Amino acid sequence: MKKGIVLEQDDEFITLLTPDGEFIQVKKEGEYEIGEEIEARAVQKPNVRRRSLRYITSFVAAVVLLIATLLHFPSNEVYAYMSIDINPSIEIGVNEQLKVIKLKAYNEEGKKIVSQLLHWKNKEFIDIAKEIIELSMKKGYLQKGGQVLITTVERKHRAASSRELSTELTKIQHSYQRKNIVVKTEESTMEVRNEAVKKGMTTGKLLQIEQKAKSVSPKSINMRKQERLPKQDDKRQINSHFRKEKNEKTHNNNNITSVDYPKLYIRLP
Repeated sequence: MKKGIVLEQDDEFITLLTPDGEFIQVKKEGEYEIGEEIEARAVQKPNVRRRSLRYITSFVAAVVLLIATLLHFPSNEVYAYMSIDINPSIEIGVNEQLKVIKLKAYNEEGKKIVSQLLHWKNKEFIDIAKEIIELSMKKGYLQKGGQVLITTVERKHRAASSRELSTELTKIQHSYQRKNIVVKTEESTMEVRNEAVKKGMTTGKLLQIEQKAKSVSPKSINMRKQERLPKQDDKRQINSHFRKEKNEKTHNNNNITSVDYPKLYIRLP
């Protein structure tokens, strides 16, 4: 019995390339695919010199076909993490083809949404993202005038995937703009995501908390206090007003005329 890769086949025979580099011909006993490895008994050994070029050409074609198949086969490695925050907080892991390979809810609202996402594995990211938004609207988590935050964290930069992802996000934004819903997009790093995961939240939720914290920082509070305090020009006007009032009172007191009371004369005896 000989083992080899199918290079060529006709109605009766199959040509194989063995691991030793030998070309053999076996009787066809079934249907096989070019590039498939099988085991069969050789019936004759063809003239290698005469047919070697033809076999090599067939072999190269089989290798190219195999490589092309592998390239189009979905990868199980996460290329980027996409967090969607409405009130439901959900993180999606996509591969380089932007197929969904991971899905995780980070709060109770998110769990309710994820439980209704059937057959999400290997679906297009844009389809799952829209499904999450639609379910959030149906459950009342998102109304007209509301906002959706989608945050992208690339594990490794890949130009082609990055461009395609940017296009998909733009499509989502335009799709919900007509429904008066703002889809905001952010980008972050793996360091920030790792910190968010430790705190039990999505990257987008952590960014929202940090932005709110900055808006109420001590510096901003002092600035607001200063805005409420009278400005220097206002102080001058107030002081001038009080001085004017004081001077007017003093002037009025000085101009008060004395009252002459009638004199009383007493005659002594």
